[in-house]
Amino acid sequence: MHSQQNPTFITSEKDHFTRLFPELDPLDVKDNRLWLLSQKMMDRGDCLPDGDSATISNGLAIFSQFLAHDITFDSTSQFSGIQFVDRFQNDRTINFDLDCLYGQKEQTFYYDAKDKDKLLLGKRFTAEDEEWYDLQRNAQCKAIIPDARNDENIIVSRMQVLFIRFHNRMVDWLRRNNCPANVFKEARKLVIWHYHWVIIYDYLKKMMDPTVFEDLMANGSRYYTSPSTMPLEFSGAVFRVGHSQTRSRNRINANLEKRLFELGFFSEMEQFVDWRYIFDFGDGRVQFARKIDTKLA
Repeated sequence: MHSQQNPTFITSEKDHFTRLFPELDPLDVKDNRLWLLSQKMMDRGDCLPDGDSATISNGLAIFSQFLAHDITFDSTSQFSGIQFVDRFQNDRTINFDLDCLYGQKEQTFYYDAKDKDKLLLGKRFTAEDEEWYDLQRNAQCKAIIPDARNDENIIVSRMQVLFIRFHNRMVDWLRRNNCPANVFKEARKLVIWHYHWVIIYDYLKKMMDPTVFEDLMANGSRYYTSPSTMPLEFSGAVFRVGHSQTRSRNRINANLEKRLFELGFFSEMEQFVDWRYIFDFGDGRVQFARKIDTKLA
């Protein structure tokens, strides 16, 4: 899964996106039919437990957003006018290489000038017995990270901080264990390997049909053995399951619950995110994601 592509953000290569079924004509549906469909897709029962997953935590579902940001970003398409797939441009590498975390090493503003093997964190916060960090921000509170979408809401923003801190802890661990000269390169490799393990054995194993997962692990892929482009249907449709899993109410800590559209109402990370309510630590506090179905929050 480690990308072999050029990790620059805007490339001039062609065929950034391809179609899985290029021979099919686009589906043309009238506006009134789409409106009726949208009304049937609205999830109005977020407080009803029978609509929750029994295995997929709210954090794991939101992790989908982090994954999507790591492999696809089309900055060229628009909501109006005719769209041509050959003009779409993917400004992310298509493999899980955490280019949304590391960017390019030459872009030194992502890195700590006092320790160039480490990524730079922002403001430190404390409250009661808790301590946490924000992303580094400019004078207008915009996060200085390779992919601004990872600051879209408070939870995915904190995930970005977690990966930064994980990388920095890995640097410290390697130094304590007599790492070879290039500490940064080794730390990045190990962080990406751990990231891949989480994707396969925590995320995919819970998200996929168990028989399909076990078959893939035993026999590998039959159809997409060496992908070089991103299928548009995957980016724009298949990997949108998170919109079905999203909760309309999200508990952030013991005293704070946010509605869906309140998750992004922040300029600094002044509120503590208690991961025990986001991921399942086995203590009964976690909120689970909504089930994967035809409903959207």
